[in-house]
Amino acid sequence: MKNMTRLLAALAALTFAPTVAQADDIDIFSGVGGSGGAPQVLLVVDNGSSNDANFSYNCAANSALNGTTILGMVNCALYSAVGAITTQPAVLGKLAMGVMVYGKNANKGGLFYYPNSQPYDLVTLDNAGISAFQSLIGATPIKSEGGRRVLRRLGVVHRAYES
Repeated sequence: MKNMTRLLAALAALTFAPTVAQADDIDIFSGVGGSGGAPQVLLVVDNGSSNDANFSYNCAANSALNGTTILGMVNCALYSAVGAITTQPAVLGKLAMGVMVYGKNANKGGLFYYPNSQPYDLVTLDNAGISAFQSLIGATPIKSEGGRRVLRRLGVVHRAYES
């Protein structure tokens, strides 16, 4: 019985012990240290119908993305932000990114927008990855899906990515 108690105590200690590998957000901006892989960032874009609200803007990075909705402005901001990485040598090619949106029709969870085909490995933002992302968002901007409630769906999107 004493050995069983010790075994259970050891298992509990291992289960609740903190992990050895740790990183900070600053790793994204200062480069990857040690032997770890590239930082991975998954953006979840709210494409609910509330983002169809009127908002006129001009997209300086790509005039084809000019529009009149909040979600359109988000598309322009994503296009611009990812494009700006090309001028940041400390980050270029050292960051992997993906974008998810809320599902439609029978898919009530998350849906990968980028990468948009299996396998859904996050894409390294080197010149080729940035060009592919900008081409996708320029040709098929993220569209709203009516009637989605963001807070209720966020947990579903997170679980979809974890699996």
